[in-house]
Amino acid sequence: MASAVLDYAPPARPKWLLRTLVIILIIAAGATVGAAIGDWVQPDLYIFNGSLAVPSLGAGTDMAAAKQAHINAIRASIPAAAATLNAQGIQISAAEFSNHMTLKDVPKSRLISIRCTSRSFNTTLAMVNALVIPYGNNVPGVTAMAGSLDRSTKYAAAGFVLGGAAAGLMIAMRRRRLMRT
Repeated sequence: MASAVLDYAPPARPKWLLRTLVIILIIAAGATVGAAIGDWVQPDLYIFNGSLAVPSLGAGTDMAAAKQAHINAIRASIPAAAATLNAQGIQISAAEFSNHMTLKDVPKSRLISIRCTSRSFNTTLAMVNALVIPYGNNVPGVTAMAGSLDRSTKYAAAGFVLGGAAAGLMIAMRRRRLMRT
């Protein structure tokens, strides 16, 4: 007569659970690498968005023309601001400064939208401090409004999606190839 064998070991975990966990970790690693690469290649990491308020004009005056005159005056001040930054040790040419600064008339308001971008946090702030703040302080009636300095994640987010998708596709293609053989 055979005796019964009692098995007190815990039940074995399903293999699909471990495989799924490994696949999720590989895709997450691919997404993380993609995000890091996207962040590394992004041309402008820091973005300042602010505005200048111009004085309201009397009746019959063209607000758009007045704002355009302020935009032109700010643009004309860029070479001096670039020279100030270079004297402070922040290397930037007037052309580069101009390329990283956007000034736009905000319709139906007294505002001029200002956007400064740079790869460096300090350079972005320095651009604002060398040009926008002095202009607002030196021109009567013009007020520099509070703005925000944010770190852009556009390229990092795209890299995250592409890295995760690439890792997932590589896993799917490898499994498909293994199933054929």
